Amino acid sequence: MKTIKIDNRKIGDKGNSFIIAEGGINHNGDINIAKELISAAVESNADAIKFQIFNTELFYSASHKGFAQTGKEIIKLLKSLEFSEKGWFELKEFADKKNIIFFASVFDDKSFDIAEKIDIPAYKIASGDINFLPFLEKIGKTGKPVILSTGMSNIKDISTAVSEIEKTGNKKISILQCISLYPAPYNLMNLKTIKTIAKAFGYPAGLSDHTEGYHISLAAIAMGAKIIEKHFTLDKNMKGPDHKLSISPKEFKDMVKQIRDIEKALGNGYKKGPVGDEKKSVDLARRGLYAKKTVKAGDSISSDNTIFKRPAADYIKPEDFKFIVGKKLKNGKKDGEGIKYKDLV
Repeated sequence: MKTIKIDNRKIGDKGNSFIIAEGGINHNGDINIAKELISAAVESNADAIKFQIFNTELFYSASHKGFAQTGKEIIKLLKSLEFSEKGWFELKEFADKKNIIFFASVFDDKSFDIAEKIDIPAYKIASGDINFLPFLEKIGKTGKPVILSTGMSNIKDISTAVSEIEKTGNKKISILQCISLYPAPYNLMNLKTIKTIAKAFGYPAGLSDHTEGYHISLAAIAMGAKIIEKHFTLDKNMKGPDHKLSISPKEFKDMVKQIRDIEKALGNGYKKGPVGDEKKSVDLARRGLYAKKTVKAGDSISSDNTIFKRPAADYIKPEDFKFIVGKKLKNGKKDGEGIKYKDLV
């Protein structure tokens, strides 16, 4: 599998997954809330904070009727969530001081120009733009890493989008399984697609998770996800379309902790034991051969006069019994005494 690098963070088949706190539009148009989200993402041990940079008129028609979670006043809503170029500079600088990776989804040429000016280290392509090929080409030409979300897509759509980016010479691509519903129902998540995508394209694959809770993100890690993007809010009760499906800073921190535990537990796939402190348990947990009753020198070993018990110590092992049954004892043994290989004639 190829690897990509965002700032100094390598993403690919080795090392920890890349965990993105999706601030999105959960700043509610308030620069101070956005800064709080950045700080909370740092405290939650996220690798990156991501927002959405857009100019409403450049990517929404006034005739748009809105989504289920936004209502009909979508233009008014989105306008209230825009930041100025100065605001984005301020947020990028704030994130840099907090030592967290700051990047964004961009949705139009003006937003792209802002993103370039503030020098974000990577671009996120929203699911709705997977077929917006001229824009993919434009982003690909930056040479920066591109994270592609695949909600509402099939494998052909993904292939077309990936090819468009690759044509620019940019192969710093990663691909996220996504279901573009808010919240996304569990039965549609199809996490096995993560492995399919990774195998089909050879790029790091992961999950943009719109489900409630964060257990599906944990399952994605077990399926091999190298990137997790999860919506993140200061308060689920805040006004706005994405807060309710987002997780709180405490939940996000718990999720990161559990992801890191799972990553440690996954290992390398090779069964080679005993490992670690298991080595101390081998002789205590396995069995050795003991006299079941008093036996004399010259008596033959049989299942009638011997028994396998813990601990194994340095007594005859169960797997060797078929080779020593019928052999005679050199030394007599009392009931309960262990029998060693040197005790045999």
